[in-house]
Amino acid sequence: NRNLTWRHLDETGWHDVTIDTNLANGVQVALALDPSGAPAVAYYEPTNQRLRYAELRAGAFHVEEVSTTSPAGQNPSIAIDAAGVRWIASNDGTLGLRVAHGHAGSWTFDSLGTSYLGATELAFDPHGVLQACGEPPLHDDEPHGVAADVEEVVVDTDRGMPEHVGPYLGDRAFHGGSGRSPHWWRRHCR
Repeated sequence: NRNLTWRHLDETGWHDVTIDTNLANGVQVALALDPSGAPAVAYYEPTNQRLRYAELRAGAFHVEEVSTTSPAGQNPSIAIDAAGVRWIASNDGTLGLRVAHGHAGSWTFDSLGTSYLGATELAFDPHGVLQACGEPPLHDDEPHGVAADVEEVVVDTDRGMPEHVGPYLGDRAFHGGSGRSPHWWRRHCR
């Protein structure tokens, strides 16, 4: 079993703070900093196959399960908007690619499609628009189940990310892999 640890550097050197203990192999982690600079961690806990969220409070991490369905939380990514709202994308088994948003103890879920798998990536552009990338369905003719207020775009991997997305997400999560073009979503969150 392993411990999940947040490491940070200050003027005196590196410091460790334990997030969670006795975890099995296969933990998948994403880190973001809130507007005050405090760490927020989304991670897949492999024993119970759940998405967990941790935030630093008074020098220790508060940990909770974001989704009590199982399996949930694979390939998590996290971004925090200017208001401090946490946005966590992950693959949730038969529920597909979902984005949870809110704060510790209060989460709302949006579905971005029921047949997506693999890597996810979230970022906010300078205008406060949430950008998300995810590996596409196994078959492009499968229903995606995208929420009505979310715009979906299939990215042409020969030409790269759309010009207005590239500077924020790049293509860092999608080199190699399945050979299918990743899908990209954007949603105005203000």
